[in-house]
Amino acid sequence: MIVDKYIQTFRMPARTGMGPKLRQLIETQLVKDLRNYRVSENDLRFDWSQSYGTGHTASHLDGVAENFNRIIVFDKHDNLIADGCMDFIANRFFFIAYWDLVTTWSDGTIANEKKQQGMPFKIWRQLPEALMLKHQPGRL
Repeated sequence: MIVDKYIQTFRMPARTGMGPKLRQLIETQLVKDLRNYRVSENDLRFDWSQSYGTGHTASHLDGVAENFNRIIVFDKHDNLIADGCMDFIANRFFFIAYWDLVTTWSDGTIANEKKQQGMPFKIWRQLPEALMLKHQPGRL
């Protein structure tokens, strides 16, 4: 499709838009969120090489966050642990990233899946009150 080729030309790869501070913050928050999907490993490696932004953006710390997809996470032995896309809530004083859709893996088989887009209640509870009023848990 011509439209898809046009859109893909202008997508910003995740690895170019995030500075090291923002990338560390997002990875830390996504690892923490993986606990909600039965992943307990701490020593994880993110592969952003195929990831690109697909939605809203926000400048934060030393880069630009976006709804990145095709995020792949491996353990220290290069076993696939998770893959999916992220979303985030941000303003000048607050930033939280979470898995919008994610599949977790154990020994090469699917361990857990978040198939419905939207903010999980556990994430919504972490928002400041003013943001809770603006965003509802579930589908955004």
